[in-house]
Order: sequence, then structure tokens, then C-alpha cells
Amino acid sequence: MLDMYDAVDRPLLRSFLMECQHEMIGGFGKNPDLLPDLLHSYFAVAGLSLAGEEGLLSMHPALNMSQRAVEHLHRHTVGYRSAATGQK
Repeated sequence: MLDMYDAVDRPLLRSFLMECQHEMIGGFGKNPDLLPDLLHSYFAVAGLSLAGEEGLLSMHPALNMSQRAVEHLHRHTVGYRSAATGQK
């Protein structure tokens, strides 16, 4: 569901994700009873970022990367793309 951020219960989302976080080894599992893995850890952090969790970089939802990384790519690839295609 695109552009439906208002439909998300952010406190409930955060609560669930914190239950899925492994206290001893870190990371997030698929649910509170499973061990953490990279996939669920990444998407948990991305979900917390999209929910506005303090201390996390903002995410670009369409590209699934931090807004800072997107800005870095734009700064460092626009000239290359223009030179390669002859566009200004």
C-alpha cells in the first residue's frame, strides 16, 4: 500500500519490532520466537526509519535506501550520466 503512512499504528509497530529484537545477539527476527536474520533486521530498521524513529536516517521508500545515500548518488552520478549520454 503506497502512501498509506497515516494508516500505520506507529507505537504498535515499534512495540512489535522491539519484541522481535534479540536482546543478547542483536538483530531482528521474523517474530519474537525466531532468531534474527539479515533480511528481517534490515527491514525492521527500515520500518522504524519510515515510522520516524529518532536516531535513524530517513529512508527513501521507493529505493529502499537512506535519503542520504540517494542524495549522494545524485551528487556523484548526474555528471557521469550526462557525459555518457551527451545530455546536459
